[in-house]
Amino acid sequence: MGLDVRPAMRAPAGDDSAKSGAGSVNTGGGSYVGGNVQAGEFVGRDKIVNEYVAGDKIVMAAPLAPPEPPFQVPRAAADLVARTRELTRLRLSLLDDSKHLLPNTVGLCGFGGFGKTTLAKLFCADPDVIAACSGGTLWVPLGKHPADARAQIADLVSALTGSSAGCATLAGAQARLQQALSGRAVLVVIDDVWDEAALRPIAEASSGCARLITTRNPDTLPLEAELIDIASMDAPDAAQLLSGGLPAGEAARLDALAQRLGGWPVLLRLANRALRQSLRQKVPLARALDGIEDEIRKQGVVAFDPQRDVAERDQAVAATVGASLAELPSADERARCAELAIFPQDVPIPLVRAAELWQLTAGYDAARSRKLVTSLLDPLSLVDFDGGADTLALHDVLRSFFAGQLENLADLHASLAVHWGERPPAGDAYAWRWLAFHRARAAALRAGPARHADVAALVELTGNAEWQAAQLAALQDLPALAAALNWSLDAALADDTPAGVPLVVAGADNLVRFRLEHLRPGPMFELARRGELDAARRRAALFDIDEHWRQALLLALVWLAPPHCRAEARALFDEIRPMLAAEAALHDLAAWVDAALKGAAPPRYPIPRPLAEIDPGLVEEILKRVGGGAFDREMLLSRNLDAGTDPDRPPTTLGVASGARGDAKVRYLAEVDAPVLVSFAALNAASGTAALARYLSVYTNYSYAEYRYASLWILLAQVVRAPDPPGAGWVQDAVVRVIEAALAGGSVEFDQGLAVVVRALRAGAGDHAAQTGLQAWTTQLLEQARALQYGRDPHASDVWGGHKRDMLAHAQALGWLLGMGALAEQLLAGAAAISDSGFAGYQAPACLALAETLFVCRGNAAAAATDIESAYAAAQHAAHNVQDASFCARMTARVQAMRRYWQPGFDLPQRAARLPDAAHLPEFAALHRVGHDYAGRRGDALELPDWAREDASLEGLARLYQRPVADFRRINASAGPFLYGDAVAVPDPGLLPHIAARLAAETLARMPAGAVPQELHWLKSFVRAALPSQTALDAVLSRLVLATARGAPPALLLDLAAALDGVLARRPPPAAADAAHELIAGRLPA
Repeated sequence: MGLDVRPAMRAPAGDDSAKSGAGSVNTGGGSYVGGNVQAGEFVGRDKIVNEYVAGDKIVMAAPLAPPEPPFQVPRAAADLVARTRELTRLRLSLLDDSKHLLPNTVGLCGFGGFGKTTLAKLFCADPDVIAACSGGTLWVPLGKHPADARAQIADLVSALTGSSAGCATLAGAQARLQQALSGRAVLVVIDDVWDEAALRPIAEASSGCARLITTRNPDTLPLEAELIDIASMDAPDAAQLLSGGLPAGEAARLDALAQRLGGWPVLLRLANRALRQSLRQKVPLARALDGIEDEIRKQGVVAFDPQRDVAERDQAVAATVGASLAELPSADERARCAELAIFPQDVPIPLVRAAELWQLTAGYDAARSRKLVTSLLDPLSLVDFDGGADTLALHDVLRSFFAGQLENLADLHASLAVHWGERPPAGDAYAWRWLAFHRARAAALRAGPARHADVAALVELTGNAEWQAAQLAALQDLPALAAALNWSLDAALADDTPAGVPLVVAGADNLVRFRLEHLRPGPMFELARRGELDAARRRAALFDIDEHWRQALLLALVWLAPPHCRAEARALFDEIRPMLAAEAALHDLAAWVDAALKGAAPPRYPIPRPLAEIDPGLVEEILKRVGGGAFDREMLLSRNLDAGTDPDRPPTTLGVASGARGDAKVRYLAEVDAPVLVSFAALNAASGTAALARYLSVYTNYSYAEYRYASLWILLAQVVRAPDPPGAGWVQDAVVRVIEAALAGGSVEFDQGLAVVVRALRAGAGDHAAQTGLQAWTTQLLEQARALQYGRDPHASDVWGGHKRDMLAHAQALGWLLGMGALAEQLLAGAAAISDSGFAGYQAPACLALAETLFVCRGNAAAAATDIESAYAAAQHAAHNVQDASFCARMTARVQAMRRYWQPGFDLPQRAARLPDAAHLPEFAALHRVGHDYAGRRGDALELPDWAREDASLEGLARLYQRPVADFRRINASAGPFLYGDAVAVPDPGLLPHIAARLAAETLARMPAGAVPQELHWLKSFVRAALPSQTALDAVLSRLVLATARGAPPALLLDLAAALDGVLARRPPPAAADAAHELIAGRLPA
């Protein structure tokens, strides 16, 4: 309809009468359509922005109902994963305590593919957010090439009001949006901002309302914006995204893969799709994961980029990174950015070091380098710059991507290393710390003779005692030296020439020597006393010990921290305490530490034995007994401290006391002695400390590490329940002394197999003296084996299993390399005949070594099957007769795992490929059978406690095996309770080195007449897994050398032998174990 109106009347400036009454039009609630109205005047609710509209009538449209509040948020992906931590922070920023919308501006900033847009969608879909946004939620996608700002704003106006009238110009559209937003609870999401100029029109029009902006570049955000950095996904969220839609059963492996992919959502989603595609093709999940990991090794982070689906290519890694790189002004800046990939992973890069590199590669000065980082790379989120520390961080995925794009990676690493020289200035700590890293990477990335020369120089350098001393002096950081030696070994393992094999042995020897010379607990405690807790903790990580000992060690370090480090000590304590294992001693120790940190009174415990019974003479007799000397048995009998020792023959037993004759029960001497020692200290702290020091000096020399740790744990448990003399600090001092004694002791290892192989190399090259010597020594070994006796006599039994292993090393070299099968068979038979001689804890793994050597020598699983099973049976019998309950269960579980998973004929390529993920795979764990009866255990063995048979729950198994419950959950699909006969995977890091030896044996047994590159590659890959055990390492290195030598010409054999002789000559002479000073002697069960 039409309606005549009066001519519009001009109102004076500042007069609002034009908005109503004269000069205005009442539209009756309808929207203005057209008519002769002056611009700037109002028709109903609409302000006229055109100059004039043709016609002399105001044309009215029918009144419209106000539109529903808009919800423009795009639908999220079906496999979306909530990111709880980030969502919580967004809620705190945009919702008040009453869940009302706050008029704040929040910027989500992070690199492409980190999930900024996804997080914004998640937040908008939250029911509380939807309720708070009663006026609607607007979504504005900008992107790299945004649409016309006026048109986008007009669309927002239309969504809010139902009309875009008045939006013909940008200014008009902005004014209309401001009017539409006024008084409404609206959230405006502005997604994917690249340019501040593109954001500005919408930012100006939406000021004063709640806004959520996503961008890679924080410089594009309004000044008032609260910045939230979006980094990698948290581990649980990353694992959930990666495993979406996949069957159960490989959770631990998927967790590890998610970590390897850097928690980057775009990469996790691509990997998930690749896995699901494999499943659709009926590939089992385990094999699909094998394929994924293989592709990552070959192609890096671009392994899953879509090749055919054009619609998804913009979600690929290459496209995501490329979009940011394209914003850099030139190829020069892009090249400098990529060069950052040579710096170590997960370590902040000092800006001065990036500048140092760019000066070498492109002539940049410090100012230009700083400008590149702060003005370009950081704003584009290609790096994360920390102005306070003056460092930059590069995400792992970007680092991997850039490394894959660089063709001169080796030269870049070498440029820094050459610039620093072999011995940087003493004050250049950074160069000392990372010199070996860059030299190792440069060497490994080269090929042929150049690589071999670089590797040889590096192994020689890092193994040099003077260089090591200089590095330690510059850094005062033992883990840094360990890292340098590990990088050196990595480079040696990459050397694929035959001459590189002795370098592998030398690199491994450097690490073994490092452990022997430097892994002493004393300096670690001194670091803690000086307040250097982080350095002490990093040094603690070098010790290969069970988790309950590691936790006790960390608690002791916290306790030693000086008062001025109380905050750091408390933080470490709060981190440790929730993870403490079930052992009561740990919680008692934690109570002492907690009291010290709070300045509270320490725990109070009663004196364990009546003081009237304690005197220096009694303590002296206890010290004599534990040392293996003559002692006053009558005195100990009268105090009920020893009821079963033969008074006419001082025992060689140092760690176990037996009951009366005919009583099969035995106890650790520490159980008997510890209460006396603690009570003595309550009488006189100084004398108690002196007595404890003498007692511990005996245990420090125990070569049987498992029993040293078991005995000293008993002592530690008594010490932390001691009545501390006022002001004496005796408990703290005693705790440190006990832990130091446990960690300072050594163990008996067999590492003579490599020397046997070297003699075999010379024999194979035609050296008559070597041939004669091998045969003569073989004869002597057989004669000695026939003289060895059942039991554990230190002079007449194979106490440590070393004789058996020596026979096996000779059988392997003679039979597999030299073709002297008949002589090898004699040695194998002789080794099998002494399986019941010596300490059971050493015989069990030696019998497992017998089983694998049988297969190596015969090369035919069927021909060796019967004897292999006999060797397994002997191993299990020995394992059952290990005295300590936890060690007995652990050794038995190792035997059961070998029987189930590692019989000859397993899938060698698959197992070799999976070795890096061993911690997450049940076949690389030990194997417990619920209700196992230990039927081979002799009647005179230490009686297993009741709790050792409480194995139907993960908690019971965690106590038995002394491993955290979380470790059990990681590798077991079921959390229990378990039924009789169920198989449960047991986390056992100590088994992995022996699995590496088993893999090496399988490789050797299947190898054709000549060395094959694939087999040699596998053998080298087993070296690192074998490192924690010198015995296993010797087996792997021996088999690597044998594989290299088989079919080689005599000249190469002699060259290898000469080079290896040089390596062996640098080894310290072996220290003979004193069998008379072992925990248990004179009885077979160990």
